[in-house]
Amino acid sequence: MGIFFTGIFGALTAYILVRVLRNRIRIGANDGSLGYSSLVLALGWLLIICAGLVAKSMYMGPTPAPDVPRGALMVVLGLAGLFLLCQGVLTRGWIDASGIRFKSAFGGKVDELWRDLASVRYNRHCAWYVLTFKSGKTIRLSMLLCGYGGVLHLLRARGHNV
Repeated sequence: MGIFFTGIFGALTAYILVRVLRNRIRIGANDGSLGYSSLVLALGWLLIICAGLVAKSMYMGPTPAPDVPRGALMVVLGLAGLFLLCQGVLTRGWIDASGIRFKSAFGGKVDELWRDLASVRYNRHCAWYVLTFKSGKTIRLSMLLCGYGGVLHLLRARGHNV
């Protein structure tokens, strides 16, 4: 039961950190660059460390016996940590008045002009904006990306409702 409360505590801590750092993340470096903050990398490493601690508790205790709940928790924490690390390291983008260049860990490369933007919608459940271009390519801009506020400012200036 202690592992459950540790998970809840970690999730609440991450939520509070994101809310506190939201304005800093929104503005970013203010140079047109997009990328995840070091907070995402830190959370990824924290999840991997927690997965290691769960593994240690399973295999290094007084009576080492793996069990399904701890094993599942270890796998989920480890995969979530790897996902965050991949996103934090491999996702980058740049914007200017003419267009956006974006490379995502799981979405590939997109290099599009603003005039080819077909639609913008907000996904409330995932807290990201989905930009769809005439070519069919999409970009998902997470609210955890440093500099996403610059993209929203450009989109508003071009008449999109964001």
